[in-house]
Amino acid sequence: NRVLDLRGEDPVALWALADLYEAAGDWRKLVEVLQRQVKITSEPQDQVRLYQRLGRIWQEKLSRDRNALESWQKVLEIEPQNLQALYAMADIYRRTQAWEELSETLHRLIDIGITGDMTEENLKTLYTQLGELQGEILLRPQEAIDAWRKVLDIQGDDFRALGALEALLTQEARWEECIAVLLRKVEVLEAPTDKIDVLMQAANIWQEKVGNADQAARLYEQILQLDAANRVAFTALDQIYREGWHWE
Repeated sequence: NRVLDLRGEDPVALWALADLYEAAGDWRKLVEVLQRQVKITSEPQDQVRLYQRLGRIWQEKLSRDRNALESWQKVLEIEPQNLQALYAMADIYRRTQAWEELSETLHRLIDIGITGDMTEENLKTLYTQLGELQGEILLRPQEAIDAWRKVLDIQGDDFRALGALEALLTQEARWEECIAVLLRKVEVLEAPTDKIDVLMQAANIWQEKVGNADQAARLYEQILQLDAANRVAFTALDQIYREGWHWE
């Protein structure tokens, strides 16, 4: 500090002082020094590094979410596509249950991921988080459906996405779309017994919710191809035939 008193805001001295405070775990004083450094720093990249350091200290060491957000926002003012800042802000919004802000931040991350070099796995994770947020917390079923469909575009056999879509479409009584999801699940299931369970579910929706016994019969036929002794499918198909729904 005496060096700084004599020489003013000397960058080298401030860096050395910051390192001392960090080594000592004196986070409050470290924050003060970093803020002084920001004021005398003109290079945008150096400012970004300082604000990132401030954001981490406020968030991880001092548990001051508001101050951390202010630091991360400063990063975005300089670099609007800074992933570290957006991920850090998403963590804070999730922890503080600032759901609208979290939704906006996830959308920003996804937009960057689509146009950038983000891995498909990371992009799928973001769509998954968005689907859960929109469907379970913000109660926006269409936005949730859109997000889960994006997950399936990346990984067609993601059972979590298939299950979420099935639940949302059932909730919205969008029966034919729900059936399409169930048939997609049949394609990725391996065990015949599992396929039969889902085909039975889809056939029931065709018959009970949509009122299309002809389509239901086609699914019962598929079930009998997998298990010729399936009495439930045989009985249901027999009833459809007796009621005149069979085809030539």
